[in-house]
Amino acid sequence: MKTYSKSNIMKRAWMIFKDTYSFPEVPFNSIGRNCFAACMKKAWLEAKQVPAKLNQARIDLIKAKIEDLPNLGFGFNIAKMRNQLETELAGAA
Repeated sequence: MKTYSKSNIMKRAWMIFKDTYSFPEVPFNSIGRNCFAACMKKAWLEAKQVPAKLNQARIDLIKAKIEDLPNLGFGFNIAKMRNQLETELAGAA
C-alpha cells in the first residue's frame, strides 16, 4: 500500500485554494466548503500522479539492467539475476 504525506497534500490544497479563490481577501464563508473539497481532490490527484512518473523511470531502469545482463561476463548467475529483475518488473508494472 502506498503512503502519502497528508501534510504536504493539505498544504498543496491550501495553496490551490488561495491561488484560485483569493482566500485571504475573500472570506471562507462566502467561498464555501465545496470549493475547498475540489481543491483537496486536485491536490490528491497531483500526489497520486507523481509516483506514476517515478514508477515509469523505475521500469525503464529495470529494462536497461535486463538488456545489460549478457555483458556481465563470467562469474555471474545471469539466469537468477534475470529472474529477480523480471519479478521486480512485474511488481512495478
